[in-house]
Amino acid sequence: MMSGRSRLMRMVGPAVIAILVAATTACIAQRSSRSPHLWQLHGVVVAIHDSSVRVRHKSGQIVVLALDRETAYAMHNEPASPDQLRVGRRVIIDVLRSGGVDRAVLVRVF
Repeated sequence: MMSGRSRLMRMVGPAVIAILVAATTACIAQRSSRSPHLWQLHGVVVAIHDSSVRVRHKSGQIVVLALDRETAYAMHNEPASPDQLRVGRRVIIDVLRSGGVDRAVLVRVF
């Protein structure tokens, strides 16, 4: 026959393990979402500012991307100037997410 304490330990043990696993998983997911990674955005330019561009994705979501001196531009597979980026133009943008900021690395204008 099992004592009350042994029965309690058998019930509490799995709960403690589940909580620890959940906490560890959350920490890993959070760390990986903050790690730098490259992704691509397809959409239409809806606004341009000195240091950012707003692009409407086909889902309707507006995405704000940082622009800087390192942002490269291309049109017809040739290097282009930032002046080619205009409201209403379709774009494919290579985006680097780092530290919670999305920065345009390469803007292809169509």
